[in-house]
Amino acid sequence: MVEKVTDPLILFQRAIEDVTGIPAAEVAPEKTLAEDLELDSLSLVEVVFALQKATGCALPEEELVEANTVEDLVRIFRENSENQ
Repeated sequence: MVEKVTDPLILFQRAIEDVTGIPAAEVAPEKTLAEDLELDSLSLVEVVFALQKATGCALPEEELVEANTVEDLVRIFRENSENQ
């Protein structure tokens, strides 16, 4: 039986691993998206799309452009998933 993951940090870690190849265990909340994880805007869109596909939660683009760290993405996800 496959366990459904609902923790947004784990979801982002897995999505980032899928897009970049960086092991999920290395994707810590304090990691910066551009510098530490080398996510460009296209890679970030891929990560967010994967998360939206997995959860059905749409994340506002205007908030995503302000995200600098993995924790920022998690916070944005939590705020928006509560409103949907």
